[in-house]
Amino acid sequence: MKAALIGPLPVIGLVIVGPILSARDGGQFEFIPPIWFFVGALFWTIIFGGFYVLLTGIVSGWIAHRFACDTAVPASRLAIAIAWVANLSLWGWVVVVAMTDS
Repeated sequence: MKAALIGPLPVIGLVIVGPILSARDGGQFEFIPPIWFFVGALFWTIIFGGFYVLLTGIVSGWIAHRFACDTAVPASRLAIAIAWVANLSLWGWVVVVAMTDS
């Protein structure tokens, strides 16, 4: 679970900073969304981030326990590695989504 907690942090940062940076055109701000947009987007990002953390933590722990049960590989390290694969995949998709707007 601790390794999965790091996953949603770049997404939360992008939700906070993204609308401000995308509103600039040639150094001038065209449109800054109202505060309720930021609060709503941040709320739903935190909710979905919590689901991501729970799902990633539970599934990576289950898979690690399943495959490292009778081996010399510690299940906790395998669970951390699987959670990091999921985090890097999430960060890659965040970059893809961020790049499609520009």
